[in-house]
Amino acid sequence: MDIKRNDATANRPEGDRIIDAHSVFMDIPVLLEQLKQENSWIKNDRNSITAFKSDRLTMVVTALKAGAEMTSQKATALYTVLVLQGEVVIRTNDLERDVTKGQAMAFHPDELQSIRAISESHLLLTSYCKTKTEE
Repeated sequence: MDIKRNDATANRPEGDRIIDAHSVFMDIPVLLEQLKQENSWIKNDRNSITAFKSDRLTMVVTALKAGAEMTSQKATALYTVLVLQGEVVIRTNDLERDVTKGQAMAFHPDELQSIRAISESHLLLTSYCKTKTEE
């Protein structure tokens, strides 16, 4: 297995870190603290960082300011949202639900419509894409 690293960017000059290997340790509190120190957080209502990314699984840590709303693109993967801190309203094709710290929701493709932060919220977003042989 090749070890995959993300590249440092102008927005994240210290961004060079492993995002895929045989095992990847993710210190979520450290990632959240990094997000809240960056200009993207200061200038916008949200900031995210990819914690893990393979061919089939992606994990993203996201911080949302109160009132921020993320609308879904047409997802082609199974998807989960875990609220690490705060409170969000999650809207799907057929329901709207408040989700708070320690709670999670799972979705089939194309079900998740939006996530709106009621208070400052921290999320762990995970998506899983099937391989062609699993379909």
